[in-house]
Amino acid sequence: MKHLIKKTMLLAFLICACLGAVPGSANTMKVSAASQTQKGWVTKNRKKYYYGEDGKYKTGWYTIKNKSYFFNSKGVLQPKKTKSISKKLVNAMDKASGKLGITADTGKEEALQLLFDYVSGFGYQSYRFTGEKNWEYDCAETMLTRKQGSCFHYAAAFAFLAKRVTGYPVRIGWGESRLFAGRSWQQHAWAEVKIGGKWYIFDPIGARNVKNPTGASKPIRPDVLDWYMQKRTSMVGKKKYYKNPKYVNVEL
Repeated sequence: MKHLIKKTMLLAFLICACLGAVPGSANTMKVSAASQTQKGWVTKNRKKYYYGEDGKYKTGWYTIKNKSYFFNSKGVLQPKKTKSISKKLVNAMDKASGKLGITADTGKEEALQLLFDYVSGFGYQSYRFTGEKNWEYDCAETMLTRKQGSCFHYAAAFAFLAKRVTGYPVRIGWGESRLFAGRSWQQHAWAEVKIGGKWYIFDPIGARNVKNPTGASKPIRPDVLDWYMQKRTSMVGKKKYYKNPKYVNVEL
């Protein structure tokens, strides 16, 4: 009898082991669900987060469809900072990154180079800068849809694309430069990206004028590489190449 009971208990144990449901073990279904990569909107303790394709929650500004949301350093949505963005602008940015083959797997520096080369290939058109509120959004949209504009349009287009694709802190600077007319200072705009705690200047219209010098005076820094990712500290100052800068952060 005892021998029969032992055989019955052993058989029951083997059946349970095969089914993965040994009494007292962890709930495998819950563990599996919890380990899955989260994507999109997630609510935890009445707080909202947004997870990207990499499974990490977003911080800072992030645009979803045609609205930009602000998430604090812990990824919690700050609803009071939500703002609507032109659908036309968002579509133009996504179309450009798609055309360039930029995906979630593209390295950020590789993406910046692709975007810089793309914007620097646009055409030039004169523009009278007035500094109206949200001018940067209008300039970015105009440049990405018409593919033609001034230094303000070049700077805004690259800055918005860089922010959209990399998520780095990005700002647009405008003031004076002597990049195109020797010792003469003139009104100018450029983009800056913060990488590894340091700000770098990206000036796509400078690269454009090296490739297509017609209509522009010779730049004093003719090497096209000098217009890409230059340390701000070596470029801004009265005895350098840009001065009296003002800035607007790209909130996208």
